[in-house]
Amino acid sequence: MATPMALNICSLPSDPLLHVLSYLNYDDLCRCSCTCKRLKELAGEDELWKRQSSIWWLSTSCSSATWRRHFKEQFKNLGRYIKSYRALYRTWTRLETFLAEHCPRLLASIKAGATERELDEIEVKIRYPLPNDVRCSYRMHNGQKLVGPGLMGCMSISNHMRSEYLLDLQTASDCLQEYSGMFGCLPLTLCIHTGCSQFMALSEREGYLRGQVFYPSQLDEDDIITSYDVCSLFTCIPPKEAVSVVREALEADNTLADRTKSSVDQICKLLDLCLGCTYFTYKGQFFQQLHGCAMGSPVSPIVVNLYMEKFENKALSTFKDTPPANWFRYVDDTWCRLKKRVADDFFEHINQIDDNIKFTQESSQDNMLPFLDTKTIIEEDGRLQFEVYRKPTHTDQYLAFDSHHPLEHKLAVIKTLFHRADNIITSDTAKTDEHRHLRGALGKCGYQRWTFNKALKPSDQSKKTPKCTPLTNRNKANITIPYVQGVSEKLRRIFQNFNIATNFKPQSTLRQRLVHPKDRPRKGSKADVIYRLKCEEPNCNNTYIGETSRSLNERYKEHCANRYSSAIFHHLKHNQGHSFNLESTDILDREPRWFERGVREAIYERIYNPTLNRKGGLRVELSGTWDIALGANQL
Repeated sequence: MATPMALNICSLPSDPLLHVLSYLNYDDLCRCSCTCKRLKELAGEDELWKRQSSIWWLSTSCSSATWRRHFKEQFKNLGRYIKSYRALYRTWTRLETFLAEHCPRLLASIKAGATERELDEIEVKIRYPLPNDVRCSYRMHNGQKLVGPGLMGCMSISNHMRSEYLLDLQTASDCLQEYSGMFGCLPLTLCIHTGCSQFMALSEREGYLRGQVFYPSQLDEDDIITSYDVCSLFTCIPPKEAVSVVREALEADNTLADRTKSSVDQICKLLDLCLGCTYFTYKGQFFQQLHGCAMGSPVSPIVVNLYMEKFENKALSTFKDTPPANWFRYVDDTWCRLKKRVADDFFEHINQIDDNIKFTQESSQDNMLPFLDTKTIIEEDGRLQFEVYRKPTHTDQYLAFDSHHPLEHKLAVIKTLFHRADNIITSDTAKTDEHRHLRGALGKCGYQRWTFNKALKPSDQSKKTPKCTPLTNRNKANITIPYVQGVSEKLRRIFQNFNIATNFKPQSTLRQRLVHPKDRPRKGSKADVIYRLKCEEPNCNNTYIGETSRSLNERYKEHCANRYSSAIFHHLKHNQGHSFNLESTDILDREPRWFERGVREAIYERIYNPTLNRKGGLRVELSGTWDIALGANQL
């Protein structure tokens, strides 16, 4: 019998080895080349590095003598950004393609990428390290280069917030305090529907600050402004068509595979399930919503916005006459500037695009147009002034200062209202009047002078340069605790010593106490509850405390069933004439989380000391340390 020949990896033919090596990443290829001479030769094959260049640098042509040298030069230049390079490169390519088709003038204004030295200088200037994806984005393009006030697009950034700024490094670093850091300058996906219709001042002239984004300040003689409102937007969106729109957006997204392993079909199937399973109760009966997106569903705003983006693109591109100069939409409200002669035709046009989307129109009255919480005023010379708008039913009732809320929540009311006034109102006189009005209205709500001084610190005090925070301190823990005046503040100081950030959440509000728009479920249908059963016999004071994730009806039936482990059944068996009633059962608390529900059960068991609960029958056993605290709160 022939002795089998011993094989090693170096003795294998080249083709299968190259096939195996083609599945490796660039770093694994480098490691393989260090193992033996044969693998070093094979790992240097140009086809392998052509594949690596295509994967990591999205290269379609070689700029060097070999693909290996091409990859090496790219890595030397951009190697620290290799993990985020692909997504950003695809995004910039998509942005350039869109601008080349719709706005070549804006495309010409995009600057070349910044150098590593320039990025390092910015880090020294702002005294804060820039994230790698931000640096990578600026290496590709360094914002816009504009001679005068320039057209600006609207970008959607990674955390789904919006930024109207495509700033260069210098402008962004100068505006760091105002725009809360460099993240607002990172474009990841282009939001097409807003178009390119805002302006940015590059210097302090014409009444604007450097870097300030603003709307057109003056109307032409034949211009008018109007607002459009979609009738019942959420409930008029057809689910099937909405899923089709989302599918188109997903299929056009080149970065989808980098963000999720789910396929487009899987995502759309799940979305169809979410939009189709819209059940609700009304007066004790169950109904299903057959048309539209459910109000309050987390997925509805995303679907509705995508549907409206497609609608807007079609409406604005198919209008045969002069399209609107400005089209600013927020959910279902749109501020529009267009020519007076086409106003009626355009309104009729947008109402014929989609049978499901119908608009109402509100034109300016007495040279004034309200839009959201702003009021646009048209002056005699056509200039536009903006003020804060309040409905006639507005009562100036804000969070009362003597209410049981954290001080920072009350100071935030002052900051928010004054920030709105400073950023919306364009006239100095109107801004002064608004400040006076706010001080009077908040004064009636109990706010004293010191609260305004504390909340409205001068800019040189409230906008200090952020300290350079070490990377190890950025991911500190964060907890939210119920707010109890005098106690929560002490807990926050203790947690700060352990590098734990603490947020406060009011546990009882007027809305929770007074507003109940939904039908209250019957007691027996409630789930995830901690409950207390009481014997109905007048002379019997036995009680039982338990918890369940199922409905209380199901749990009550289990208690009364002939089961050895049921303390309720044993009590009924040995005490003739005794009974329990589901209607008299007390629901002590609700908690959907399994472990936390067990803790709450143990707390109530310690407080009420039920006689029917067996020792050791709880999922969580509280330490005796809690006896003093719980004893002081016994009910």
